[in-house]
Amino acid sequence: MSDRWDLNEEDLWEEEPPEDVVASQADPSGGLLVGQDPEKVLAVYMTEEGEVRSVKLADAWKSRVDPRNLASQVVSAANAATIEAAAAQAELAQSSGGQASGNGTRVPDDSPITSAEALQLVERATADLEAFQRQVLAVAETVVSAQSGGGHVQGTAKRGQVLGIEIDVRWCSAARNSEVEGELLDVLKDLRCKSSSTELASGPQSQAIAQLYSWASDPQRLLRRLGLSA
Repeated sequence: MSDRWDLNEEDLWEEEPPEDVVASQADPSGGLLVGQDPEKVLAVYMTEEGEVRSVKLADAWKSRVDPRNLASQVVSAANAATIEAAAAQAELAQSSGGQASGNGTRVPDDSPITSAEALQLVERATADLEAFQRQVLAVAETVVSAQSGGGHVQGTAKRGQVLGIEIDVRWCSAARNSEVEGELLDVLKDLRCKSSSTELASGPQSQAIAQLYSWASDPQRLLRRLGLSA
């Protein structure tokens, strides 16, 4: 009989692996934004667009925080990730706005416009903007809820922010980390999807609004097209 025996990584640390090992295990895919709770027991990974991709618990998280308090750590980590995503989106909007202003290659339209056509465009753009505002209010003022597939985790959110999480403590205390992570991911993804809209994040989008912006970007050309300037 061979005296050789194998060790896995979990055997090397009786209580808790080094923090750098936890960090390397916690990042399932590079390039994602991460939000963590103050005690660093939980990490929520999110794309710059705000899509929740994964949830990772520290291997020895139960030695750092009482399972009864895990729910509050989830709220902190999820909202921290949301803040990171919002900051990334704002930075991207600023940079893309600067690029757009410097890359105007379209041939200017100098065709005549009647006052009736201009008024019709304003009316269409106004109607589109009002419809967009109604959509924003509907999303912003609604508290949404979600429940995991296993039924052990549920939560609420509003305007993309997690308001509360409830976890079956008895199940959580006995379940494997992967099981807890899976059900937390179910709920956080569902809450994010229901409480925020990627379509609304880019602002009002319609042909009338885009054309009105185009006209407003060059007031002198607009006056010439209206026949009010030489």
